[in-house]
Amino acid sequence: MDAGVGVEADLKLQRKAADLIQELQRSLRKCLWSTADARSQRRVRPALKVKDLEKLIQLLEPFQEWPQLLDPHLEPLLSLVIDAFVDQVLAAGKEERRGSSSPTSPPLLSSSTPTSVISSRSAACRLLYCFCKVRGVKVVSRFFSSDAGLLEPTLKAYERWNACGDANEEHRRPAEQTLSWEERYVIVLWLGHLLFVPFDIASISPESQPTSAASSVELPSGLLLPAGVPWMAKQLLSIALANLGAAGKERESANVLLVRLSTRADMVRLGMMRSVLQWALSCLSTSSEWSPSIYYRIGLLSYLVDVMQAAGHDNVLEFLPRIFDTASAIVSDDTKFCVDTRSSALARKILIKIYRVAATLELREGSSFPLEDVIDHLLSSLADRDTPVRYAASKAIGVITTKLDLGLAREVVDAILRSLDEDLDRNSDRQSDPPRSECQKTSPAVGPSTFRAVDALRWHGLILTLANLLFHRSPPPDQLSQLLEYIVLALQFEQRSSTGSSVGANVRDAACFGAWALSRRYKTDELQNVHVSDHHRTQTTTSTSRSLLQVLATELVVVACLDPVGNIRRGASAALQELIGRHPDTVAMGIGVVQTVDYHAVALRANAVSEVGVSAAKLHPIYWAAVFGGLLGWRGAGSLDVRSRRVAALGIGALSDVWRAESFGDDGMVGQVVASFAALHPRQVEAKHGLLLALSALLERHVAKRALGSPLDERREVAMLNSAFPALDAVVQDGLSSQSPRAELTIEAACYLACSTAKTIDWVSAELSDTILAKSVEVLEAALLRSNEEILKATTCAAAVVLPLLDQEWRVGLVQRWIRRIYDASSGRMIEQATTTAHLRMLGTACRFCPESSLETADIVKVLLGHTALEIAIEHRVAAIQSLGAGVLESHVDSVIAAALCRSLDDYTVDARGDIGSLARLEAIDAAGVVFRTLPSRSMPQADEIERSLLSRLARLSVEKLDKVRVRAVHRLRSHRWLVGLLAVEDTNQASSYGYFYSMLGLLHHPELSWLHPALIQGYVTTAGSGSETIIRASRRALVTFGERSSKSGAVSLSSLLGQVATVLERSPHEDRTAIPALEVLAFMLEMGALPDSPFKDENVSKQTLSQPVKHEPSPLLSTVSASHARSRKLLKLEAVVRVYSAMAWQGSKRKDALDRLAHGSPQKFYIRT
Repeated sequence: MDAGVGVEADLKLQRKAADLIQELQRSLRKCLWSTADARSQRRVRPALKVKDLEKLIQLLEPFQEWPQLLDPHLEPLLSLVIDAFVDQVLAAGKEERRGSSSPTSPPLLSSSTPTSVISSRSAACRLLYCFCKVRGVKVVSRFFSSDAGLLEPTLKAYERWNACGDANEEHRRPAEQTLSWEERYVIVLWLGHLLFVPFDIASISPESQPTSAASSVELPSGLLLPAGVPWMAKQLLSIALANLGAAGKERESANVLLVRLSTRADMVRLGMMRSVLQWALSCLSTSSEWSPSIYYRIGLLSYLVDVMQAAGHDNVLEFLPRIFDTASAIVSDDTKFCVDTRSSALARKILIKIYRVAATLELREGSSFPLEDVIDHLLSSLADRDTPVRYAASKAIGVITTKLDLGLAREVVDAILRSLDEDLDRNSDRQSDPPRSECQKTSPAVGPSTFRAVDALRWHGLILTLANLLFHRSPPPDQLSQLLEYIVLALQFEQRSSTGSSVGANVRDAACFGAWALSRRYKTDELQNVHVSDHHRTQTTTSTSRSLLQVLATELVVVACLDPVGNIRRGASAALQELIGRHPDTVAMGIGVVQTVDYHAVALRANAVSEVGVSAAKLHPIYWAAVFGGLLGWRGAGSLDVRSRRVAALGIGALSDVWRAESFGDDGMVGQVVASFAALHPRQVEAKHGLLLALSALLERHVAKRALGSPLDERREVAMLNSAFPALDAVVQDGLSSQSPRAELTIEAACYLACSTAKTIDWVSAELSDTILAKSVEVLEAALLRSNEEILKATTCAAAVVLPLLDQEWRVGLVQRWIRRIYDASSGRMIEQATTTAHLRMLGTACRFCPESSLETADIVKVLLGHTALEIAIEHRVAAIQSLGAGVLESHVDSVIAAALCRSLDDYTVDARGDIGSLARLEAIDAAGVVFRTLPSRSMPQADEIERSLLSRLARLSVEKLDKVRVRAVHRLRSHRWLVGLLAVEDTNQASSYGYFYSMLGLLHHPELSWLHPALIQGYVTTAGSGSETIIRASRRALVTFGERSSKSGAVSLSSLLGQVATVLERSPHEDRTAIPALEVLAFMLEMGALPDSPFKDENVSKQTLSQPVKHEPSPLLSTVSASHARSRKLLKLEAVVRVYSAMAWQGSKRKDALDRLAHGSPQKFYIRT
C-alpha cells in the first residue's frame, strides 16, 4: 500500500528529470563518440565498457513510469545513438567493398577481448531497444532514418553480422560476437521502417543475387513465390520468416517487416502477398503435415490480423472466409494442434483480434456472417484468466457493436447487463447494517459482501466492455440509468481472497474508464435528462441527488480520495475533471472540486485521505456525507493495510470540524461509528481496529475543541461519551484475550480509545468515571502482556493520561505489581521475558506522576538502573534507558544515574546481530539531551562534572563510524549551551562528508575545551581507521587538510595530532576496537609526513635513504606500538603494526628500531611480511 508519508515515485522523477536527461545526453556523447582533437570530426568508438552501457540504461529506465518527459529531448538523444548505428552499417559496407568476406573478416572485438567490453554496434542496439521499451516503438521508429540508400547497406550488414552463426567452425566468430536478440530486433525493425520508400524495390535491388554465402536466400519449402520477385525482396522475406518464430521481441519486429513487405503495392502486384497468405493459412491448418512451434503459430496469427488491417479490404476480401474459418477451427477444435495453440494467452488474444477485424470487414460488405457465434465467443472470453485476452474481447465487442443497428446494439448491452446481475448479492451488506435514522445514511451500502459470489475476472471484462461501449456511444441514452448503476457498483468493487488479500482493483480501474467515457462521449442535455431511479440510487450510492452527473461526481470524489490504489485514485480524478469540464454548472461546487481533487494531489494516499478528502468535504454536505461513508467502509476503517486504517481514523476526526461539528450524539458521527462497530462480526478484526481508532480520533478532536474554549452543548457531550463507552466496554469484555484473532490490533486501538475516553471523565458522573478508569486499567494490563512496538506506543500514550487520574493507593499498587512482575520475569517465572520491555517502559511513564522523594520513585529508579547493566539483554537495556529519559530524568538526576548513562554511551556490545550496543548508545544520547535541558535549573555540586562527562562521550560518538549514531550525537552536541557558536556544523544530515569531519576537528582550536579533545580524537580514530571506504577517505582527507592548515597558522600541528592518536593507543593497547584503528591511522599519518624528519615530505626521496647512517635515539612511539601487539595473535592488528613499522623505517631517528622490530618479529609477523 502507498499510505506511507513521502513523495510519489513519479513526482520524484519529474523533479530530477532535467538532471537525468542532461547526464544521459552527456554520457551518450562521451561513451559512443570520440574526438581526437578540436579540429577533427567525431568518430564512433569501436567499443565501450559494459558498466558504462549499464549506467546509460539505468539513467533511461526510470522514465518508463513517465515517458512523456523524454519527448522534448528525444531527437537529440536518439540522434546520438542512431548516427552511431548508421556509422556501423556504413562501415560494414566499406569493409565488404574492400574485398573481405563476412565469415573470415576480423571481428570488431577479438576472441581475447574481455567480457567487460561490448561493441558499439551491440551497445547502440541495446540502447535503441531500451528507448523503444520506455517510449514506445511507434514513437521511436519515427526518428529512424528513411533514406532509401540505407536499405541495401543495412540488409548486407545484417547478413554479414548474422553470418557468425555459420555451422562451419573455421568461419565461426567468437561467441560474444553473435547477434543478440536486441540487435536482431532493432535491425529487423529498421529494415521494416526503410520499406516506406515510395518506389519499387526492384529499382534498388541488384539485378542478380550476390555470390557470397551470407547472401543466400532460404525460404520455407511450402512457400512458392511468383516469378519476378526481386532478390532484395526475397532476402527481406527470408529474414522476416527466420525471426517470425522467435520466442523474444524480435518476433514483433519480424512481423512488422513481413506485413510492410507483403502489403507494398509493388509486392501485391507481383503476387507476393497472395503467396505468403496461402502459405501462412496452410501452416495453421489442422491438416498440415508441418507443425510449427507455438511461437511460430503466434507469429503467423499476428501476420494474418495485421495484413487484414494493412492491406485494404479489396486485397484481402477473397481470403477473409479462409482466415475466419482457420481461426474458428483453432478456437473450437479439440485436436492437439488447436489445444496447444489455445493454451497461449497471446494466441487467444490474436484470435479475438482476427474475429474483430473479420467481423468489421464482413459487416461493411453486408454479407452473411456468423455474428452470434462471434459475440458468444467474445462474451465468454470476458472471463478469461489472462488480462490481455479480456482487454481484447472487450475492445472487440465495443468495435463490432458500433457496426450494428440500434436494435442489435441494445441486445448486446442487455446481455452484458444480465451477466453483471448474475450472482450479485445486493442485500448482504444492507441486511447487516444497523438501523439508521435519515441523517445517518452516510455509511456505505455496498461492500465486499455484495460481490462475494461474483467472478472478479468476469466483472472486469464486463465493466471494461461497458466502458468501451460508452466510449463508442453504442448504448442509447435511455439505457444510461442502468449503466450508471453498474459503473457505480464497479467503483466500489472489492473482494477478499481466501488469504485475506484484496481482489478487484482492475474492476475499479475499468469503472473509472467507463465514467470518463460517459462524460466525454455524451452531451450535457442527454445526461441531464437521465434521472437515477430510487431503486438504483439506494442500491449503489448514498447521494440524495437524482441527477446522474451529481451521483457520478460524488462517487468519483470518494474513489479519488479514498481508494487504496494510486492509479485508480488518479484515474477517478481524471474522470472527475472530464465530467466537470465538459458539463459545467451541473455539479455542486464543480470548480472547487476540480481544484481540490487534483490529479497530482491524490498521488499519496495519506495526503489524499487527510487533506484532499477533508478539503472536498468542506465544499458541500453531499461530499461530506460521501467521504464519511467511505471512511467507515472497506476503503477506510476496514482497509487491509494497518497504516491506511490509522490515516482513515485521522480523516474521520478531521471531518468532525466541518458541516456536522454540532452533530455529536446518538444521531451523530460518534453514534454512527459505534453502531457500525456493534454490527461487526467477531472475526472482522481489521474493521474493529479501524473503527476504534476512528472513535478515539473523534473524541480527541472534541477534547481539543473543548480546550480551545469552543461553545459546546454539555448534554450532547454526555450523550456522546455514553454512546462511546459501550465500545470500550465491549473490547474489554471480548477482545483482549490472547485467544482473540489478531488481538494486538484490538489492544492497540483499545489503548488509544482508553486514552481519549479518560480525557473526558470530568464530563460524566463519578460512578461512570470510576468505571471508565477501571476499564482503562484493564486495557493497560492486557497491553503489558504484549511486546509489539505499536502497542508499546499506544500503552505509553494511555498511561500518561490514565495514571494521573488514579488515586495514590491505586497507582502505588499498580507500580508495585509491575515491579514484582519484572523481578519474576528476570528469574524466568510468571511472565515471559519479552513483556519485561513493556513493564520497564510503563515504569518510566509512571515515575512522571510520582513524588520525587517518594518510595515508589526510588523503587522505579532502582529497577531501571539495574536493567542498564551490560549483562542484561539489549532489549531490556534499551527500554530502561528510554524510561529514564521519558520519566525519571525530568525530575531526578544524580551521579548514579549519570554513571549509568555514561556506561550506556560506552556500550559497544557485539553479538551475531552486529553492534547491538549502538541501540543503547542511541537511546542514551537522547537521555543525555534531557539531562542537558533540566540540569541547569538544579543546584547540584556535581553538575559541571556530569555535563563534561556526558559531553565528552557525545563528542566521541559524533565522529564514530556508525552514521545514525553520528547524526544523533552531533544534533545533541550542537544544541548544548557550552558549544553554541563553536561547532561549525551546518547540516547534521551530511555527517559523512569531508566538510563535516573538518568542522568537528575545528573543536581542537579551542583550548577551553581541552577536556573534550581526547574523547574527540578517540572517536575520530575509529572512523578514520575502521569505517567504510567512503568514510575513511573523507575523514582522512579532513585530518590531513586540518593538520596542514593548522600547522601554518600555528594552532595545531600534524605531529601533535600524531601524538594524540598515539595517546589513544597507549591508553587502550589491548582493546582491539580502538587499538587496530589507531594503528591504521598512525601508519597513514606517518606516510603523510606527520613527524618533523619524515622523508615522505620530500617527493624526491629514494630508497637509498635507508642505507644512510643516522643517530639512534629511543622512540616513545615505537615503545607504544610495540606494547600494543605484545603476545597478540590477531592478524588484523599485526598487519597494522607492520604498516606502522614500515612507515617509521623511513623516519631518520626511528629507522633502526623500526627495522629491528620488522626483522625480529613473531612468526605471525614474519608470515605477514612474506
